[in-house]
Amino acid sequence: MEGHIDLCPVQDEVYFYCTTKNKKTISLCGNKSSEKIVHLTYRFGTPGKTELSYTQGKEDTGSNSFYANVYERYRTEYVEISFKNNRYEYRIFNYYDAADGKENVRNGVQVNDTESGKEISTIHCQDTKIEKLKSLVPYLECDTDSALGCSK
Repeated sequence: MEGHIDLCPVQDEVYFYCTTKNKKTISLCGNKSSEKIVHLTYRFGTPGKTELSYTQGKEDTGSNSFYANVYERYRTEYVEISFKNNRYEYRIFNYYDAADGKENVRNGVQVNDTESGKEISTIHCQDTKIEKLKSLVPYLECDTDSALGCSK
């Protein structure tokens, strides 16, 4: 096991961590100061093999940035942290909905092709251990292209 949570180094705070039905890990780790993100890293894979790693450092802006979106109403909360890597957009999501009286929670990552606009894949979490995506929202710019809109 690398670090304290599979794909995250010991010194990083873990904002999101889950395993999929195929035993892959989705993680979002990093550090923030009182005012900004120091660094944030998305990793996907297994402890022995990281298949994708994407990092935003404190000096990175624009195309090398993570973005945040939140949608809230009574008994509903959708949170997404997204980034673009080449022609693909990745959205780490936590969707909570209890509007019909039953709690429904969905977590995972969605991959979209930015050139065609098509969804490539959605990988759902089977077991979510850590979910603190909303704590990153005040530190990230809003993705104005998201259907969730930009309300912080």
